[in-house]
Amino acid sequence: MKKQNTKYYLPIIEPKNVYISEVDPNDYENMLKLLYKKLQCNIVEKVNFNDKYDFIIDEEGTFKEHNLGYSLPNFPNKYFQNQPFFGKSTIVKIKENKEGEIYWTCFDDFKELSDVLIKYINKQRIYKKTD
Repeated sequence: MKKQNTKYYLPIIEPKNVYISEVDPNDYENMLKLLYKKLQCNIVEKVNFNDKYDFIIDEEGTFKEHNLGYSLPNFPNKYFQNQPFFGKSTIVKIKENKEGEIYWTCFDDFKELSDVLIKYINKQRIYKKTD
């Protein structure tokens, strides 16, 4: 699926911070392992975002020692606009192959990624975790 000499990008979202990680094409062969590595977790969960992208969270984030969480008021799925997330998260593209199988990819178009981040992710509500 990967193109020759193409750069791949994965946004990493944390409380108060969003950065873009360039993905090594060698790591790109196994998307699930890549997500575990980039989100620094062992379990991920898909949160419905829209028909073009999925939001992937660290499923264990709530149980780890994170002092801060965040919600995304511009999240396109209104159900999750006030949902606090703890730990790292990312957005992946949804693709379909010739056999009709759905799979995830990283972004290979930096402008597309930037547009998604500006539209949906640039505003966060920060939550302090209470015991």
